[in-house]
Amino acid sequence: MTPVRGTGGYLTVFVDGDTPLVAASARRLDVTDWSLDRMSRGEDVSNASADETRVAHVIGHNSWSVSLLLNDDKYPDASGLRRGDVVQVWFKVGSGGAAQRYHFLNSTTITRVTEADDSTQDVVRLTVTGEGGDLTEWTTAAPAYL
Repeated sequence: MTPVRGTGGYLTVFVDGDTPLVAASARRLDVTDWSLDRMSRGEDVSNASADETRVAHVIGHNSWSVSLLLNDDKYPDASGLRRGDVVQVWFKVGSGGAAQRYHFLNSTTITRVTEADDSTQDVVRLTVTGEGGDLTEWTTAAPAYL
């Protein structure tokens, strides 16, 4: 058994008003690390006959976070990284070959953009977080338009 190596991923941003998956409008932003939380929104279905709470799954809910380096040609506002923007995120899993997989999160909304300037690390870093969207997991199909 061989551990799967992390390789980052990328955030795909489309110019406002463009139809998703149009190659000409796609902006690929490489990320240094990412996290993806697959959660469940539930409904409390507890009743008086139980001593503990019960929660029933109602709908899936995804949240995510990516970190990237700030490039002078891709400032957040020019790249479509603003609170409320709807984007696509490709989470790359594995470093190539048979182990290469992707998680694809479509129509997800950016909820926070954080800039961090740490002079000991030499560059300004961004952390972008978001919620919602339609998740396709463990696909081997890389995005053909980038």
